[in-house]
Amino acid sequence: LPTRRRYRRRRYLSMLSLPTTSCGDAAVVCGGLSPLLEPTLVLLLTATQQDEAEDDEDAADAGAASAAASKRRARGKADLRMELGKNDPYALLELDHLRWRATADDVRKSYRRLVLLHHPDKKAATAEEGAPDAEEDDEMFKAISDAFELLSTPKKRREFDSLDEFDDTVPTADDAAAGGFFGTFGPVFERNSRWSERGGCPLLGGEDAPDETVAAFYNFWFDFQSWRDFADADEFDPNDAGFREEKRWMERQNEKLRLKRRREEKARVLNLVEVSYSLDPRVHAMQLREKEARANAKAERNRQKAAARNAEAEAKQAAAERAEAEAEAERARADAAERRRLKERAAKGLRKARGRLRALCKESRLCEEEEWEKLCGNATAERSDQLETLCAGLERDLAGPEPLAAAQARLREALAAVDAATEAEATPPTGAEPQMSPRGKSRGADCPYTSRHTSRHFTK
Repeated sequence: LPTRRRYRRRRYLSMLSLPTTSCGDAAVVCGGLSPLLEPTLVLLLTATQQDEAEDDEDAADAGAASAAASKRRARGKADLRMELGKNDPYALLELDHLRWRATADDVRKSYRRLVLLHHPDKKAATAEEGAPDAEEDDEMFKAISDAFELLSTPKKRREFDSLDEFDDTVPTADDAAAGGFFGTFGPVFERNSRWSERGGCPLLGGEDAPDETVAAFYNFWFDFQSWRDFADADEFDPNDAGFREEKRWMERQNEKLRLKRRREEKARVLNLVEVSYSLDPRVHAMQLREKEARANAKAERNRQKAAARNAEAEAKQAAAERAEAEAEAERARADAAERRRLKERAAKGLRKARGRLRALCKESRLCEEEEWEKLCGNATAERSDQLETLCAGLERDLAGPEPLAAAQARLREALAAVDAATEAEATPPTGAEPQMSPRGKSRGADCPYTSRHTSRHFTK
């Protein structure tokens, strides 16, 4: 029966008594058996042979696993460099002073110059075939060709450059204090720039570099992308694999180890940039200027806010003053309107009182026209109540037992009060000139409305 690899099925077969034989051939053993048992015995022997084959396969797998375990070995940089090139390709092409800085054009020019110098055809005319110098030239020509092929292939060249000796140390603050910041970190950044995946890698520069250059430098290095290939981290050589699955497994294991080394490399470069950023005097100056700029901006914002608050307060105060002025103007207009109304009312009352007094004097012949004019002429709108009171008193007197005498007496009292008020207004203070009347004359004896004239008229 067919079975899977590494797994066995239990088979339940009949117990048979087989004849003893020293022959291991199944055909010989089955020859003396009954034809009815022959298929069963053949099945038994075939299954036995298949189990033995499976045991052999299991043993082979175990041997492969042990062989793979035995193939685990850490290969050093020297071994890997021997695999890539027996000799230093930069030294063969006379580019040892440039090494990773050598461009493709430099490699091509040096190769053309050296290949013309060591080409076998060039040496054939000067040396005999088989001479030691000719053999050395042939070996040199092959080595130069191999070096050019290695350095002309980007992948192989990166693998070789990654195996080159490199200083991974990161300077500390003490190193920068001892040797100066730029003298300490400048060569380190220049040395690490060889691993940049992107071209145009900026260098540290000097102390007088502008802020834009410093910012661009740190922005680039904080996002540094390295192409460094850690082939020396591999623990397995896929070329030693016995079959395809083993080779793939080895490649996956090697890739995990390389990924770990790449993460460590990224952390190392980031640590270098952070230490440099924390010690860079240009960054400190930039931070100080930014701090001052922020402080100035904050002060300017506070000043603007204070100015805005003051302007708002002044606007509110001006609005309050305008409102107060408008209210005061409105009150003044209201007062003026009230005064006009009262004045009109008083003038109306005065006119009414004058007409009433004139009617009483004219009907009852209490006085002459001049006395009435005197009484009404001196009365003002504010004194219209006095005329009303005088008219009311005259009406009471005229309604009494002696109407004419009482009314005339009341009129004389009113005229006397008018004369006294006129004299008080006309008499100037001590040392002052006499007050002139509206007509330019002082009120005195020449005034036609005096008590003498009044007495004379009433006596008459």
